[in-house]
Amino acid sequence: LAEIELIIAYYRAIRQVERWLKLGVPLNLLLQRQRQLNKVVGISMRLRRRIEKMASVSQDEHEAIDARTLNERFFAATLEAIEQMNTASMSVFVDKVGNIHGIYTPNGLPDEKILASPHLKKLTEKAICHCSHIDTVKDAGKYDGRLGVMAGIETAHMLADLKKYFNYTPPDIRTDSVLMV
Repeated sequence: LAEIELIIAYYRAIRQVERWLKLGVPLNLLLQRQRQLNKVVGISMRLRRRIEKMASVSQDEHEAIDARTLNERFFAATLEAIEQMNTASMSVFVDKVGNIHGIYTPNGLPDEKILASPHLKKLTEKAICHCSHIDTVKDAGKYDGRLGVMAGIETAHMLADLKKYFNYTPPDIRTDSVLMV
């Protein structure tokens, strides 16, 4: 039942966002009012679930968050981040030093086009970037760096859902825009 509740709450929220965007209402003003925030609570519910899932794969035997670089929980968190990026219609690649990058393009370029080296550089030059980290210090908590990563993935997922379910791309997002996490 919790899963159904989340799906319904998220659908109502994304539908409300789509309506506001079509009316040209500036979202930053709406998000400053509690009444409007209550209408889009489903988005925060899905974001919270992302963070909880990342925390659960990062807990050690004492239930402390411990995803220090290169331990087994770090690798589990890495795989979880990649899975969440894929679910959000992002193309994923790992750079030469091991950083994970997720790229969302509203025009739905195929991965092989996005990840082709010269095209990737040009594509990301003007990207809007959400930058943070998923590794942690021992027991720094479930939000340590991850909130920035998960919020970026949620933003990409919302844009993908607007396109997929409502065939809507916000007008200020050009077809050559790129969101990178």
